[in-house]
Amino acid sequence: MVFTQQNHVWVSPGIFITIGKEIIRNVALPMSIIMPASIIGLLVLVTRSWRTKSVYFYCMLLAFILFVIALVITVGIEVPIDNKIKTWTVASIPSDWQNIRDKWEVYHTFRTFVSLAGVAFFITTIMNRKQPVN
Repeated sequence: MVFTQQNHVWVSPGIFITIGKEIIRNVALPMSIIMPASIIGLLVLVTRSWRTKSVYFYCMLLAFILFVIALVITVGIEVPIDNKIKTWTVASIPSDWQNIRDKWEVYHTFRTFVSLAGVAFFITTIMNRKQPVN
């Protein structure tokens, strides 16, 4: 059952649990590989350009920092919420499930924008690199 309130779509607890568990199942493994691999790759690029102290270095450093922030949000806030959702059933869903969902959504949105900014710095840096990385 889907409800709407002031241009925001609310779903029933059963639908929320079903959708939440499916999303968790689909993204947990790929993201547990992609996020650390991206951070390691960025760390390599940052350390290789450390001596230059160029715009390339600082933009790559910003991308690295933003990806680390996204990882901290994911591991520190979103994964614990996901782990709770994985245990829920319609009969056992907590009475404040909507507050938990809203907290997850706020941090997810923030993490998404942090990640997009990191990707933007990375792409801008790669596209405008004027000197080879040592």
